[in-house]
Amino acid sequence: MHRILDILTLFFYILTSWRFSKKKTIEQFENNKAEWDKLTSGKNDIIHKGFIEKQYLMTNFLYGTNAKLARKLFFDGRDITAADNSCEVIAVYNAIHDLNIRSDVKDNITFPELLKEFSGHGISARGVFGTSPGALKRYFVREGYKVKSLSPVKVTERAVKKLSNDYDTFIFTTYNVRYNPARMIHTMCITYDRGKYRIHNDYAGGKTYKSLYAAVTGYKDGVGHPFYVLGIKKDR
Repeated sequence: MHRILDILTLFFYILTSWRFSKKKTIEQFENNKAEWDKLTSGKNDIIHKGFIEKQYLMTNFLYGTNAKLARKLFFDGRDITAADNSCEVIAVYNAIHDLNIRSDVKDNITFPELLKEFSGHGISARGVFGTSPGALKRYFVREGYKVKSLSPVKVTERAVKKLSNDYDTFIFTTYNVRYNPARMIHTMCITYDRGKYRIHNDYAGGKTYKSLYAAVTGYKDGVGHPFYVLGIKKDR
């Protein structure tokens, strides 16, 4: 029963993919570019060692637009910002940063450019539900990375261990509360360094684990539950 719920949740997020109008995409990009320039021009509490770690502070970044009813139901009547729904895009940005560290060939795409990219390819219900997890894989494939995904029925300890051996950087999508889609989902990047797997932009502030499987199943001390995992590396 739980595996069926995992699959239905993932299927729902994929089905709700929605493209912005070009006008709205450009408007948001110009706003986000200005905010990114300000953010990266001095000290801030959001970025640490190049990784975006505190999504909840990104209230000046725009990602999503919807009717007043949707804002009332999901966001207390206020406009959506990246602080609410950009975790998938942040995970992609953090993964690219980690992959850049590992390679002489850099991918210098900025966070505003990534928000713009996913506004056109994968934003869910105009941003109410963030970004479709499947859109993340499609992005890396388009950009020439090698990618392996584990769908709900394949997120097993054995499969995740093989993924950790074969790939460099990881992204996973998890329930905030096990098998409760009403409590929404969260997507994060996991990096490996010196024998430890670190989760970025998580509630615990960069908690580390001894294995990739422990990381994807240990979110919120095990209260969460993973249902989609990506392994990524540069095509050498």
